[in-house]
Order: sequence, then C-alpha cells, then structure tokens
Amino acid sequence: MEFHGNFGQVAGGNIYNYGLDDLTSRSREELAELLAHLRERLADARRKMILNPIVGWMALGALAFIIELFSGIAFTSSILLVATFFFGIILPYFFFIPLQNKYGQMVYAYRQSIAQVEIFQHSRGWA
Repeated sequence: MEFHGNFGQVAGGNIYNYGLDDLTSRSREELAELLAHLRERLADARRKMILNPIVGWMALGALAFIIELFSGIAFTSSILLVATFFFGIILPYFFFIPLQNKYGQMVYAYRQSIAQVEIFQHSRGWA
C-alpha cells in the first residue's frame, strides 16, 4: 500500500488516499497516469457491484414479475405474483445491500478523486 503525505486514522471508516494531496508537484504525464488508474479502479468497482449473481437474481425476478403481469397470470394466481415479487425482487435486494454499501462508497470516492484531478488539469489548461 502506498501512502502519499500525512493522513490520520479514522475510527470506523476507510482511508482513501490516492496521492491527491499534492497535485502541483506532478507532471502532466503523471496526472494522466493517475487519472487512468482511477478510472480503471472506478470501472472495477462498478463491475463488482453490478455484475454479480445477486443482481442477476433480481433481474430474473423482475422479468418474471413483468411476464406474470402482462400474460394475465397475475389475475388468476395472486399468490404466485406475491411470491415472485418477494422471492425474486425483495429477498435478493436484502442480499444486495451489503454489496451496495461496500462498492457504492468506493464508486463515490473514485468519482470524487477523478473530479479533483480533472479540475486541477483544467485549472492548468491541460484538459
């Protein structure tokens, strides 16, 4: 792990330190590499949050629910409709919440870091 500059210990939280404390000492090429690295990490965090079996389970549950609504099954068997909604959408969402909390914070932190680097580049006239 690489630490750039001083940082403090945060109780109960994560420390995201990407070397953004002193952007003025970096060259244009170093900032471009840092920006590419941050975008790569952002794409990886988004991929891990969206492309997983739990999201697939929710998508299939939503598709089954929509099919039941439009095919008329919902009007003949309301228990099946409620079961599909609960076991296909609500239940997997409860399993998705921890993933959302973990990777959502990473996505937010990476997006903030990318914005900070892009603002710095724009202020220098490099972007």
